[in-house]
Amino acid sequence: MVRSNAVLLCFVLAGCGGACGGGEEAARTSAEQSSSPAAEPPAPASPAELAPVLDAYETLCASLAEGNVERLFEQSATLEAAASQAAAGAPEAQKRHLEELATAAARLAETPRGDVTEARRSFGEVSRHLVALTGVAPTLGEGLQVYTCERALGFQSWVQRRGDMRSPYTDDSCGSPATP
Repeated sequence: MVRSNAVLLCFVLAGCGGACGGGEEAARTSAEQSSSPAAEPPAPASPAELAPVLDAYETLCASLAEGNVERLFEQSATLEAAASQAAAGAPEAQKRHLEELATAAARLAETPRGDVTEARRSFGEVSRHLVALTGVAPTLGEGLQVYTCERALGFQSWVQRRGDMRSPYTDDSCGSPATP
């Protein structure tokens, strides 16, 4: 029994690079890997790099504030492309939100033509990811304001440059500055 346990232990250690073969090489490889310099994380995307995303988002926001969904497909495709391009070189935290923003924009483009209510609801999902992005990219939020409209269906906040508030969720002035 003792011999069979010793043999079993030897097989287990051999498979893990321990005693019974491979231990020295595994230890040396592990030491070499731990002494390698760590790769630098990518720098956060700058507001200039994210400007095409924000510009496309604001174009959509303005159209919905007017109740105009005629160019929704094109505007959503522009936002999807801008977010995808920005995600390619963004650090992981920003990349995830930009990819989700691109996906939400693609879904917005699938909204039935002429359905303003459903377009506004889908736009809420786009806004959810942009609001989240401003949380992980504080420099992006400079000069922006997050607003909330309690009458909106679904996600109720949106982002816009400071100035006259224009709710994308209603045809009126529903909204107030969100509190952090």
